[in-house]
Amino acid sequence: MGKRGDARSRGELVADFLSGIDSPAAYCERLARRAGDYNGFNLLAGAADSLVYFGSREGKAREVDPGIHALSNHLLDEPWPKVRRAREAMRLAVGDGDEPLFAMLSDATPGRDGDLPDTGVGDEWERRLSPALITGEDYGTRASTVLRMAAGGQVRFEERTRIATGTVTDSRSFEFRIAR
Repeated sequence: MGKRGDARSRGELVADFLSGIDSPAAYCERLARRAGDYNGFNLLAGAADSLVYFGSREGKAREVDPGIHALSNHLLDEPWPKVRRAREAMRLAVGDGDEPLFAMLSDATPGRDGDLPDTGVGDEWERRLSPALITGEDYGTRASTVLRMAAGGQVRFEERTRIATGTVTDSRSFEFRIAR
């Protein structure tokens, strides 16, 4: 699936959900009818009591069960090496703050050739895309984000901006409470 220059901005998906009144499930179900207007995407839409995943590859909304999940550029919980490593790192980091999660997002270790998926981009690109942190002038990780939500609705969001080498150049964080 190539990237289309005439596709709508995927950024409007987030703004549309946040400015609307639909529940996460209703928004994602409605989105299914127009997902083809955008280049490929994954979207997590949530409220205090639910989280819904919509991936343009699957084309349908699905509730995200409680637990630890990881998402790369394919499907939610796809068993790619970096996704498996991320889930394990998140499991180990529960209760330890954000730094272990940012360390996981900063891991530039490539997957072993025998573990790489075959997504149709060729072996060299599969290797390049296999770490959590992808570096390069032409393509790479430009932001790493950790979002934590406690059972009481307290949310902490931190995003770290990166340059092509993977170096963090800026960090922004927000804390707020979601009313129930």
